[in-house]
Amino acid sequence: MRVSYDADGTAAGDIDPVAARAVIEQAKGAVMLVYGLDAEQAFAILRVRSQETNTKLRVLAANVVAELPSIGLPAVTGELRSRVDRLLSTAHEQAR
Repeated sequence: MRVSYDADGTAAGDIDPVAARAVIEQAKGAVMLVYGLDAEQAFAILRVRSQETNTKLRVLAANVVAELPSIGLPAVTGELRSRVDRLLSTAHEQAR
């Protein structure tokens, strides 16, 4: 889903702050996974790119999240999926 814009360049439609935060978190998670960063570092990358391009962070994040499926998964997909499968199946055993 691509974000549409009004004539003044702002995102069209009402802005749901919960949805905006959720999409920013999704984009941040993708950056964390791909670059092996923590949440603060990933958010900093998104924030800087938002500032460099003069694009609202929520709009940048929505566009990133919307395009993720079209990127295609790299050859390591099988290994990554196996590791995450193992993590999900054993996460309940981790010390709290």
